[in-house]
Amino acid sequence: MFNDELVLAVAKDHPRIENSISSEQLFLESHAVVSLDHKGSFSKPYYQSTESIQAIAYESTDMNSVLSVVSQTYFVAIAPRWLVQACNETLNLKPVPLPWENAKRACNLTWHESTDRDKGHQWMKSLLKQFSLSM
Repeated sequence: MFNDELVLAVAKDHPRIENSISSEQLFLESHAVVSLDHKGSFSKPYYQSTESIQAIAYESTDMNSVLSVVSQTYFVAIAPRWLVQACNETLNLKPVPLPWENAKRACNLTWHESTDRDKGHQWMKSLLKQFSLSM
């Protein structure tokens, strides 16, 4: 559907991270992630190396729980900018740019095949297709 800009979500009072982070420092921090073995894990593509996997301190089944833990600890999480900004006041978070050139991820919409017969889903899919073709 679109490309999400990714950032590092950190607590506003994080003692080591101000407004930027280096590649070297990134995986020295403790990370909170969406479970890597969960089908469709948001985090899995960013944790492929031994160094990055060893940085994982907390796993959850959803991004909202991950961000909640990050807001109450000095853990960090890779997350979509829009989500960190939407939660930045209620969860005391701030977005920090990632140290990679291309910090984007494709956002896709998926649904179970059993919805193919549902009239409401057929209507929604038709609208989404029309919208995506007009862009």
